[in-house]
Amino acid sequence: MEFSFKVSETEYRRAWTLRTKGESRAGMLRKILFWVFILFCLMLVFAVVQMRSHRQRPVTEQPAATQQSTGKLVQDDNLGLALAINAGPFVLLGVGWFFLFGRLQRSQYRRDPMMQGQFTVNLTATAVSVQNTAGTSSQAGWNAYDYWSEGSGLIVLASRSNSCLILSLAGLSEPQRQELRGILSVALPKK
Repeated sequence: MEFSFKVSETEYRRAWTLRTKGESRAGMLRKILFWVFILFCLMLVFAVVQMRSHRQRPVTEQPAATQQSTGKLVQDDNLGLALAINAGPFVLLGVGWFFLFGRLQRSQYRRDPMMQGQFTVNLTATAVSVQNTAGTSSQAGWNAYDYWSEGSGLIVLASRSNSCLILSLAGLSEPQRQELRGILSVALPKK
């Protein structure tokens, strides 16, 4: 089966979402644990710096809590402000990381001339060949791919090297889509 298509930026983002959904739970767990460990280390360093700055305060400062006549303990410092000061850097780090990741994904699509071109894909029972108007071509056996996933209007072939091949279904009729699904179902597992 041979067909041609272009990959839009929206399809590119949806393909990476599909690709990450198909990752093994162990792989996702490792990534999450890695970032939790990094965040924990940053919080530990922040706590050490805070403790050192508190040790260097002069003795003449008054304590943060005082006794009122009712016997209740009252905070002199604003709890919300203290929380914002202590947690603020970590929230900003998380927000910055989220926006940076999103921008990198968009700029990766825009900078890659191969993604801008017209793809021609030929699927057989034994191999996949891809040519692009940007001047690239490749051929690989089905053993180069782990699985395939289908999303709205596209199919992703996930390779063992943590990359993927995006197949846009926009120009295919329903019988052609069924034929494509049949070829993929025989060659690879679906996730």
